[in-house]
Amino acid sequence: MNGKQKIDGKKAAMIVVCTICCIQVWQPPQAIADRTIVFPKTPQPIGTLMTHPMKESAPLRMLGTSKGTITLKDGDALYLVPTPEGMRYFDELSKLKPADLQHLRLHDVPITQSNFKTVSKMHGLTRLDLSYSDVDDSVFQYIAELKNLEELDLSSTLVRGTALSKLKSLKHLTSLDLAGTRIHDLAVQTIVEYCPKLEKLNLAHTYITDDAISKIAKLQNLQKLRLSKTNITDKNINKLLSLKHLQKLSLSQTKITLKKLREMKTARPTCKFVFGETDD
Repeated sequence: MNGKQKIDGKKAAMIVVCTICCIQVWQPPQAIADRTIVFPKTPQPIGTLMTHPMKESAPLRMLGTSKGTITLKDGDALYLVPTPEGMRYFDELSKLKPADLQHLRLHDVPITQSNFKTVSKMHGLTRLDLSYSDVDDSVFQYIAELKNLEELDLSSTLVRGTALSKLKSLKHLTSLDLAGTRIHDLAVQTIVEYCPKLEKLNLAHTYITDDAISKIAKLQNLQKLRLSKTNITDKNINKLLSLKHLQKLSLSQTKITLKKLREMKTARPTCKFVFGETDD
């Protein structure tokens, strides 16, 4: 073998080695890793845990109680429903990572200021339900910290709407339920100003009047609107026909006349109008 053949042989060997190295370096796409949530030890579980995929409208799946280690697929939402008894240990949840919980339902349970401070650190929350609790407008200073919140339920609480301007920090808020609260027309103006992306709004059984309708009509992303059990009349209701994305409008137990309702149905045949004894 002459010198040239030796050199060509070395080049060929180097090409083979490089090719093998390239093959060895390449790795298949990694599977999505699971995430682990470790709940603090408490004398009794704080509440019940459920989950569902965050990007899908799938039914909730029961996980059990909030104790020990929970493993979820990355992309699944973790839903916590505390019990009245478990609320005694609620502040232990401050030991969780800020992004561990996505949905929190504090429905009809005792809530302290200390509990709200704990909630305000749960920056991963996208849904918060405080319905049928004794919270008032002071709660908004804590809610304002939840920058990723998309859905907020304050129905049947003591909220008057004096601090609704704090919702301006919630850039992703699309659903707001204030049914059964003490809000009035001025509060509606604040909602329109600071929550322009709302797709669902529930103002049933509140103190709003016809003056609020003109303001609500500016929420051009609205898909579902509940105004049942209010004193609204035929006066301004036609202005809601400008809401191009409106799919459902609940007007049960209002002062809207049947004649006006028929006119609206004719004008918007694709929208579902609810006008019965119930609000379904």
